Amino acid sequence: MLFCNHTNWWDGLILYMLTRQMPHKAVYCMMEEKQLKHYRSLRGWGRFSVDLSSPLRSAASLRYAQRLLQKSETAIWIFPQGRICRQNEPVEIKPGTDYLAGNAPHALLVPVAMRYDFFREDRPMR
Repeated sequence: MLFCNHTNWWDGLILYMLTRQMPHKAVYCMMEEKQLKHYRSLRGWGRFSVDLSSPLRSAASLRYAQRLLQKSETAIWIFPQGRICRQNEPVEIKPGTDYLAGNAPHALLVPVAMRYDFFREDRPMR
């Protein structure tokens, strides 16, 4: 399980580029359901949703991730903050991260930190 801070819109694309270097793994990424619906072009790349507004549906997503982590050839990216946060904000981790770490005893936990700055725009131009 790879967990990463979420500081920018581009984080998902960068994670995708990083995991292209892991051809021996089935790579997944947990993404907030409303964002996944809004950015339909991101549906591929092993994305699956988590509904942060519903504890019941969030738990179902966590159980799905837990089942995926039982396979040694699986890697899952998660953003433990559950939202985009500015780089200087304190990191508040959602409890699902702890749940997955505690219920996937054979999973390797890999922390990843990203920081990058932009000159003009932090989102794609329309």
